[in-house]
Amino acid sequence: MNDPWDGLNNFMATMGYWKEVQDALFADALTRSDPRTLGRVYLDGDRVVIPSALDANQAEIYTNYSICCEGPRFSLRKSGRGDRGHTFSNVEVAWFGIFGDAAKYFSGSIVATPIRLALQPRLDPVEWRWLDAGLPPNWSSIEEAKPSGIVPGRRFFRTDQPDRYYFTDASDNVTAWVLDLTWDQIVTVFSEGIGSAARVARPTFS
Repeated sequence: MNDPWDGLNNFMATMGYWKEVQDALFADALTRSDPRTLGRVYLDGDRVVIPSALDANQAEIYTNYSICCEGPRFSLRKSGRGDRGHTFSNVEVAWFGIFGDAAKYFSGSIVATPIRLALQPRLDPVEWRWLDAGLPPNWSSIEEAKPSGIVPGRRFFRTDQPDRYYFTDASDNVTAWVLDLTWDQIVTVFSEGIGSAARVARPTFS
C-alpha cells in the first residue's frame, strides 16, 4: 500500500531550509518587514500543520496553514487573521491528488515566492518565467467543479500519472511546471538571487 505521506521528510527538510533563510534575511536586514513567519512543521493525525511563527495574540495579521489528507486527495487550508481584524478558519485554498505535489506547491508558491517579493530590491516570482509557456509535456486540463463544489473550476492533471492532479485557479498553468521540479530543483530555482541563502546549508533529500 502506498504511503499517503510520501515526501513528508523532504517537505520538512525544505521548510527547515526556508525557515533558516528567513532567519538569515532578518539578520542581514534585507526585507521590508520581519521575514520570520514560518513555525515548525509537524504531523497531527490526518494533517500536516505549518503554523505561523507570529503570536496570534499580538500579530495584527498572521496565517496558519495545513495540508489535510481527505482520502483520495489532499487539501491546502488556511486559518488566521487578515486585514481589518477579519478572521478566517479552515479555508480551502487548493486541492491535489498526492501529498508531494501539495507540499511542492506550498514550498514554492506560498513560502518562497513571498520571501522573494519581500526583499529590497525585490526579486521577481519564479513562476513568471512560465506565464506564457502553456502546460509542460504530459500535462492537460479539463473543466471540472472544484472538490468544494465551486464552479467553474479546472482540474490540471498528468496524462501519464492520473493520480497527480490539482485544482487552484482556472488559469493556473504555472503550478504544473513547479510540480515537475525535483525537491532539489525547487530549492535551487526559488533561492536564485537570494544572497543570504548562500549561508544556509542545503537540505538533503531522499
